[in-house]
Amino acid sequence: MYVKRFTYACESSKIIKPQRFQYCSPGFRSWKDREFQLCRRALRSSVISTVSEIFALAATACLLQRYRITVKEKILTANMKHDPLNLLATAPALAPPLHQFVSVWLTDLRYDWTEIKQRGRERLVKKEEILYLEGQPTNTVYIVESGRIRLVTYSPDGKEQHLAVIGSNGLVGDCGLFSIGRHLCSAIASSEAVIFEVPGDSMIQAIQRHPIVMRQYLTLMDLRFRIMLQHYALLSASSARQRVCYHLVGLMHGYSSPHRDGHIIRIVFTQQEMANVCSISRVSVSHIFTMLEDEHVITREGRNTVIIDPKRLTILAIEPE
Repeated sequence: MYVKRFTYACESSKIIKPQRFQYCSPGFRSWKDREFQLCRRALRSSVISTVSEIFALAATACLLQRYRITVKEKILTANMKHDPLNLLATAPALAPPLHQFVSVWLTDLRYDWTEIKQRGRERLVKKEEILYLEGQPTNTVYIVESGRIRLVTYSPDGKEQHLAVIGSNGLVGDCGLFSIGRHLCSAIASSEAVIFEVPGDSMIQAIQRHPIVMRQYLTLMDLRFRIMLQHYALLSASSARQRVCYHLVGLMHGYSSPHRDGHIIRIVFTQQEMANVCSISRVSVSHIFTMLEDEHVITREGRNTVIIDPKRLTILAIEPE
């Protein structure tokens, strides 16, 4: 069992004295804020594994950073024999918190899925066609050749909650393939798309037999895990404006080109798509875009968004209102 103790001195008035917690088992002490209590309950989940521990500590780092907590003392004891990668060396380094931007629009990915495509068949899907629903068996994996597929879950009132938007060279339908055998979310075509349908067993065989395919797949899994951490951090501790600005910065880093006024985002998206990704209303997105245009942070060129002031946009994404 690893023992990790951190002492934090908090600049916020919400925590008067430095707080100490011991990471021997899931759980932290002396946290009074609602967000900290939520994280505490999450850490006391009945299912704890290496991945969940990393996720919990990373999410905690995001919350700690929001309250501008600085590390005063850090005592780390790790058994290198059982922890050769030292994955939990420092909490802030684990999270992609507010400085490592990743876009939930995943398209034009530099992967070569030829070995998998050869085992499947090509198919055209219409806009709003459902590829699969959450809970259905994972019999088929889909490689996106062109178009967009959105991964969603549904709230109790039936509202879509977007997890990611997958474009060319993206992969959908594999979550749950190696574990419970059922889809963990739903996939719907956001536009007309060309996909390759590959049997799940063939997908597993290709990963096992071809190291390059396995390396690509692990890289994609890592990227999606970062998106999951980002979602958790934004939804738990960020305002509507921060979420919109954060996703705009992610798009700028991943899918922008030089423009006479700054950086133009090559991906065309609607305000409704941005609203679904941020879990806010389309009206709120419209108001935020208007505010950003009035402050000369962004502008519109046709259906594309141009980032005029990247530095200001980044500040708005990171700093609380």
